[in-house]
Amino acid sequence: VFASPKIKRYWNPFSVDYVQKHLKQTENLPTQKVNGVVMFMPFAPRKNIVNQIMAVKALQRDDPSLLLLTNNIAPQYRIFCNDFGIAYQDMGWLHPINYYRALQRAKASLQVTYTEAFDYVAAESVSAGTPVIIGPSVEWLYKDGLVGSVRHPDSIPEIYEALKETLSNRDQILEWQAKRLAEMCELHNTKTKELLKELVT
Repeated sequence: VFASPKIKRYWNPFSVDYVQKHLKQTENLPTQKVNGVVMFMPFAPRKNIVNQIMAVKALQRDDPSLLLLTNNIAPQYRIFCNDFGIAYQDMGWLHPINYYRALQRAKASLQVTYTEAFDYVAAESVSAGTPVIIGPSVEWLYKDGLVGSVRHPDSIPEIYEALKETLSNRDQILEWQAKRLAEMCELHNTKTKELLKELVT
């Protein structure tokens, strides 16, 4: 579920009730964009951490104000960032409300992992209105044209180019993303109605 008649865009793609419950609590939180790239993920080997961090580092040469935004970064990657002079902000543990708001405020989201067939953060980024770049394993999002995709997760230059293009064309990407989401919602709602009708008759 990505949409509701009463909410044009919300952050959690899995629960309309959850978002409706917490909308009021987010009204007074900061809404200005942060010049940062979100990389919210467990810092595990399958997540392809180093290649993504180095792609952000390459972008920081073009834009020194760009931040890598993380939550609960593992100590070894904190050392890695410090050793290579990578500007990052570790937000620590985030309450769900602040988590979704952080996704919403970022300029882009990185989820170029190796092995995931479904990526929650990628789906949450899309519903937050934040462009996201994925690896080849998250085929369902790429197939629907909702995200940018890196075909070779081991390639730092490829991640860098995909991220650079996303940041350069962010407004056009978001416009297309909103249009595509609306089409998907209409299609999926129609199919769901047809399926439910078959089940109850």
